Order: sequence, then structure tokens, then C-alpha cells
Amino acid sequence: MFCPKCGDEFVPRIRECPDCRVPLATEAPPKPKFEPEFVELVTVLVTRDTGELLIAKSLLEAEGIRYLAKGEGLQNLFGCGSLGAGYNLLVGPIQLQVAAKDADDAKALLCTNK
Repeated sequence: MFCPKCGDEFVPRIRECPDCRVPLATEAPPKPKFEPEFVELVTVLVTRDTGELLIAKSLLEAEGIRYLAKGEGLQNLFGCGSLGAGYNLLVGPIQLQVAAKDADDAKALLCTNK
């Protein structure tokens, strides 16, 4: 027995999904097909300043622009930290990237001319 709403499976003696409160079906609901989407990324900001990065990320989030902070998670990976340069010399500064369709809006929002 399967819930047609959430897809959970139950033993045959259960007749109603306890979470969804709907009658169970004998067959599992079809799983939605996930099609990955290719997104061309454009770098709109290169920074070694963590404060600048946080401000830029909050501005993009406020406008609903999705982003990738390339290299952000690698800054302390090799144990060198940011040293005196403000960023890890092994991985370089952080690159803030957005989808190509959002690049102009992001650049205008962040006042960059790259």
C-alpha cells in the first residue's frame, strides 16, 4: 500500500496515510523525472575580502539571484588559511558566479564592470 500524495509505503493493513490523511493506493505513484539543466556561469565578482563576499551574497539573495561562491569552501582546506593575502594562496581568491542570464543584473547590483 502506497500513499498517492507522499509516496510512502505501508503494510497492507494500513488504509490511510497518517501524515497526509488520504486513502492509500495499491500501486506506488510514478516518480517525477529529473532532468539536469546546463547553466553557463559568469564570474561577476572576484574577492579576497570575506566581508565584501557576505555583502555581495546578501544583495544577490535579496533579488532572488542564485549564485556559486567558487573556492569559498577551499580557503582553509590546506591548513594555510588566508595568511596575509586575505585568501589562501594555493586556491586563490573567491569567485562569485551567476547564471549568464542573470549576469547583467548581478553586475549592476554589485556595481562591477567585469
